[in-house]
Amino acid sequence: MRCLAFSVLVILAIGLFAAPGAFADHDSDEQWGTLYVEKPVLELPYTAWDNSDYKKIKIFGTVEDPRSATWVYFTITEPDGKTYQAKVRASSDGYYENFILICCNNVGTYSVYAEWKGYHIGTITFDVVTKLKSQPTPTPTAEPVTAI
Repeated sequence: MRCLAFSVLVILAIGLFAAPGAFADHDSDEQWGTLYVEKPVLELPYTAWDNSDYKKIKIFGTVEDPRSATWVYFTITEPDGKTYQAKVRASSDGYYENFILICCNNVGTYSVYAEWKGYHIGTITFDVVTKLKSQPTPTPTAEPVTAI
């Protein structure tokens, strides 16, 4: 009986040391790619709230071993919590870029989660803010000074 228990322990130990990646999940510390945002804050010009003009912001990066898979998958979360999926092809040298369209003064924090070959390659956030309408600055007027 002791021999059987010892054999099981040896087999488990060999399995853990010989194949550590066998038990790893897809969110390992290995770097499968990079993910960047063009700018951390996108300023929308001050306009009416029903404005339907789109503004865009670039999401880009690189992936490792681009010949083994062709798509980078994104999950985009809008400020109100709604999510949608997008995908973009990586070039033969591993570069990819995608543009997120911001519409209708949808201000707040956006989050983009990216995957390559099923591996998480990054999550970025950026803020969309309304640029306040510039107010004219008053020009100082000279008032007469009376000496006493």
